[in-house]
Amino acid sequence: MGLHDELHVYRKRRVLYALIGAVFVVLMGRLYQLQLIYRDEYGKKSEENSIRIIPREPVRGMMFDRHGVLVVAPAKDELLLRSAANLPSVSVILADSLNVVDLLNADAILIEQPSLARMEEVYA
Repeated sequence: MGLHDELHVYRKRRVLYALIGAVFVVLMGRLYQLQLIYRDEYGKKSEENSIRIIPREPVRGMMFDRHGVLVVAPAKDELLLRSAANLPSVSVILADSLNVVDLLNADAILIEQPSLARMEEVYA
């Protein structure tokens, strides 16, 4: 009976190794397919995902220093944001995200005419 049990264990072990080998071959085939065959398609999607810019609004609102100036813009304007970043006491906020705390914390507020119209649309 000892020899029969050893053959049975040997067969089970061979089946297990065959299954592990088959799974390995399937995974390597899928890796080959994704890396070499679909390289152009998924490469473009990867580039689009890696370059996306996600703007985030501050959690507590805009923060000001002692001489803070708040500029209310009607829409996102990259030139205005870059210009204001160079001035330490100026903060820019969109007319859609304006709140009472921002207004009370500012020493001076600059509101453009289109921003005023947008504020009337949103808050009226």
